[in-house]
Amino acid sequence: MAELQCSIRYQSSTMTAPLRQLIVDYGDCLELLSACEKLHLLSVLAFWQAVDTELQETTEANENYTLAEAIEDYAADLPGDVLASLKCLESVEVGAVLDLIVAISNQLREGVYQS
Repeated sequence: MAELQCSIRYQSSTMTAPLRQLIVDYGDCLELLSACEKLHLLSVLAFWQAVDTELQETTEANENYTLAEAIEDYAADLPGDVLASLKCLESVEVGAVLDLIVAISNQLREGVYQS
């Protein structure tokens, strides 16, 4: 089993309701997701933040790019558990997303995923 430092709780400075729901559904270390599912999750979250940041930097209208838009625009088909986990995160704040990306990256590096 994963060490405590791999858990979302340790990595996330803000344990928000969306992150709590993700833990309830997929375990403290999201150990119920496979490595592939975690990589898809990371990809969508990174894509979302990259496009949203680019919009903030290039437009004066202060447009926001939503997670729902990122899911729709994502190039690959997403496995069901990835879609469900992303649905948990619809109201997550940017700071928590960055913490989650770090947590999942550490979990992958340490081999914490469903085989």
